[in-house]
Amino acid sequence: MKFLVDVIHNESQKELSDLGNEVQKRIHKLQNPSDCKTAKKLVCKFPYCGFGCQHHHIGNCLLAALGTDRVMLVDYSNVRYTGILKVFLPLSDTCSMEDLPKQVDKWKGDLQENYEHIQVVRLDLTHEGSPNTHFQGLTVPKFLQEKVEFLHDDPNMWWIGQIVGYLLRPSPWVSVRVQHINRKLNLYHPYVRYQEKALGPQNQIKLTIIR
Repeated sequence: MKFLVDVIHNESQKELSDLGNEVQKRIHKLQNPSDCKTAKKLVCKFPYCGFGCQHHHIGNCLLAALGTDRVMLVDYSNVRYTGILKVFLPLSDTCSMEDLPKQVDKWKGDLQENYEHIQVVRLDLTHEGSPNTHFQGLTVPKFLQEKVEFLHDDPNMWWIGQIVGYLLRPSPWVSVRVQHINRKLNLYHPYVRYQEKALGPQNQIKLTIIR
């Protein structure tokens, strides 16, 4: 019986891996059009904030870009971590902020707006929250939903993992360094570090590492 359970588990993991690879290919294809000049684009600018806050906003922007079939471009003028573009792979290899016109129309996120004919739109992200674009993180696309629900206990978490996974693809030099550290410290299991911030007078922060 244990052998059968292991076989089913391994098959499910393989299917999830294959499904994840397909999602990454779709994101990469959308983010890298053959002709950037004619491709529709969504430009996002986020407020000055920390690493997690920053990527929370960029993740929401990518979800909106996927939902509206647009290339996502990020305005990093407010970036807090100046070396971030060297640590992770570029979000697009074929499009950049330099490809944008001087005037870009603002989009409030409302799908009822007549924005589809506009080639480039801008989505402003603020500390008060991101505009409701109807493409929220806890919404697995319909074409994936049934299969992911069958294979994973938490489909929404899996979907968010795909989005974050694309955003945080390490640069080659980072991958080499991480592999070296893993071998040196004999690390073969994932480690997750999360932060709990108590909203009190002292703003206490608790850091926890989970193996």
